[in-house]
Amino acid sequence: MVAQIFQIVSVYMVERARSRKLLAGFSGLLSRLLWSSFILLSMLFLKAPPVAFIIVFGISQIVLSFYTSALSSLMRDAIPQELRGNIVGKRNLFSAVVTFSTLPLFSFLIERDEHIGYTIFALSILIFSVLSFVFLSKVDEVPRKSLGALAALKEVILDRNFMKLASFFFYWNFVVMLSSPFFSYHLIKNLHVPFSYIGLTGAIGSGISIISSWHYSKIADEIGHKSLAQLGMILTSMTGFIWFFMGAHSYKELMLADSFLSGFGWSAMGIALLTLPMEVSRSSSTTYFLVYYTFGGFGGLLGAILGGFIGKMIASVSFQLGELEVWGLQVFFLICGILRLSGVKLIDGVSVRRHVPVRKVLASPFNYIGRRVHARYMEMVYLLRKMRANGVNGKGKIRRSRS
Repeated sequence: MVAQIFQIVSVYMVERARSRKLLAGFSGLLSRLLWSSFILLSMLFLKAPPVAFIIVFGISQIVLSFYTSALSSLMRDAIPQELRGNIVGKRNLFSAVVTFSTLPLFSFLIERDEHIGYTIFALSILIFSVLSFVFLSKVDEVPRKSLGALAALKEVILDRNFMKLASFFFYWNFVVMLSSPFFSYHLIKNLHVPFSYIGLTGAIGSGISIISSWHYSKIADEIGHKSLAQLGMILTSMTGFIWFFMGAHSYKELMLADSFLSGFGWSAMGIALLTLPMEVSRSSSTTYFLVYYTFGGFGGLLGAILGGFIGKMIASVSFQLGELEVWGLQVFFLICGILRLSGVKLIDGVSVRRHVPVRKVLASPFNYIGRRVHARYMEMVYLLRKMRANGVNGKGKIRRSRS
C-alpha cells in the first residue's frame, strides 16, 4: 500500500515513455523477478532475515506501480468502451483458471516439503514472468488519446464525480485491509487447518471465479460496472458473517461456503474496480489513474496499520458462545463485513453511463426461474386444450362421439 504513493513517479514515467506496453512489460517482469529470485535464493542458500523480506517485497511493489499505471492507461485506449467489461472479465477468467490449476499443487508441495515446494514455486514465477512479458510485447501499441499532462491534476481533482469514485476506492481499500491479513492467520494459528485443505478450498473458489468471470463478462457492460461493484460488495460482506461462526469443528463446511461467496464476490469486484476508473474518467490521462490508485493506496495503508494494531490486541482473545469458541478476530471479521456492506451506499453517488439497480440484478435469477416456470405452465395448459380440442380428455382417453 505504501508503494501506491509512488504512482506520482510512475505517472511521470508513463507520460515520458514512448511505449506504454514496453514500460508495463519491463516493470512487471522486474517486479516478479525480484520477488521470485529472493524466494529462490532463500531456499537454495541462506534464509533471509525478516527485514530483507520487507525491503525486497517493498521494492517489488514500487516497481509494480509502474506496471499498473502503464497498463491501465493502455487498456483504456485499447479496449472500446462497450467491450471493457467483456474483455476484463475474460482476462480475470484466464487468471482464475491458472489459480485453479496451480494453487492445490503448490499447497500440496509446500505441505509435503517446504524447501522443495517453495523452490518449485519460485521457479514457476520466473518462467511465467518471462511468458507474461512475451505475451504483452505482442499487444499492438495504441496511440495516446489524450495529452495526459501532469498539469491535468487540477482538472481531475475538480472533477467531483471522479473524486467520489476515488473516495470510495479509499474507503473500500481501508475496510478490506483492516482484516484481510488475518484470515489465513486465523485458519492456521487458531483453527489449525491443514495447508492442503486451504489449497483445496482456494482452488474451489478459483473454480467459482472461472464460472462467475465468464458470466460477468457477458453481463457487465449490460448492467453497468457500478452495479457489478455493488453486487460484489454484498457478496463479500456476507463472508464476514460466515467467518464469525467458523470454528474448529465447522471450518470444513463454512470454508466451502466462503469459497462460493468469495468466488462470485471478488471476481465481480476485480472487474469493477479496474473498469470503473476507465468509465468515469473523462480521458485516458494517467493523472486519473494516479489519483485513483493513490487514494486507494492511502486507504489501504491506513487500514493495514490500524488493522495491525487491532489484530495484535485481539488475536489471542477468545470466549465461549454456547458450544462455539469465538476468537476476537472472528468478531473483527463480522464488523468488517458490515463495513464492506456500507460501501454499497457510498458508491451509489457516483454517476456512470449505465446502471441497473442492484436489487434488480439480484432478483434477475429468480425472475428468470419464475418466467421459466410460468412458460412451462402456459405450455402445459396450451397442450391440454389442444388435446381436448382433438378429442382427447385430460386422462389420456379418446372421447366417444355421442352420434
